[in-house]
Amino acid sequence: TSARRTPPRFLQAFKSLYIKHYRTLWLGMLFNVAAMQVNIVARSWLAYDLSGSALILGVVAMARGLPQIIFSPLGGVVADRFDKRKVLVISQTVLCLLALVNAVLVQTHVITVWQLIVIGIFQGIVFPFTMPTRQAIIPFLVSDEDLPNSLAVDSAGRNFNRVVAPSVAGILIAWDPTVAFYAIAVFYFIAAITLTRLPSVKAITDRSRNVMEQMLFGFRYIF
Repeated sequence: TSARRTPPRFLQAFKSLYIKHYRTLWLGMLFNVAAMQVNIVARSWLAYDLSGSALILGVVAMARGLPQIIFSPLGGVVADRFDKRKVLVISQTVLCLLALVNAVLVQTHVITVWQLIVIGIFQGIVFPFTMPTRQAIIPFLVSDEDLPNSLAVDSAGRNFNRVVAPSVAGILIAWDPTVAFYAIAVFYFIAAITLTRLPSVKAITDRSRNVMEQMLFGFRYIF
């Protein structure tokens, strides 16, 4: 856990942001969630603009959402079995590259619905490795005493982005849709660069247990 300065009394609600490594994670999260929210709005707008079909809009959304559901249990296992910083950086880098491909296709006016669907599938596969890993790394960056506050501040940052980022997406699309898609790539790039400054957090799981056993253990714990 990294050391922190003591915040002024009126900033006690944000005291975990005075912890250097947690602050780094939190800033990376802001750009990550901003990219996700802008991506959702921009992809949905583009799908309807290309097809004029509400059905196609739903299919494009499902292409991203369904893999997230399927791969979510695996994301938690990976978070336990591998260096959490590396998982975060790699996942953000892959999402950045996918967003960049999407932006280039939009700029060159060759983007099609099926391309949106394929890109969405790959995004949906990568997303589940981000959220559980980010949540799992927090206890390694803060003390037990600061953990409740750090989780609250993390939630506040995400909810702030859910309000602001879609509005930003609308402004960017109205200005130039290409800019909106490049902005997504830039946000993911900044998130990846920011997260490289986190300390290495090694695996905490005994790898003698296979992946399926770990996933079943998680489901048993839920029940």
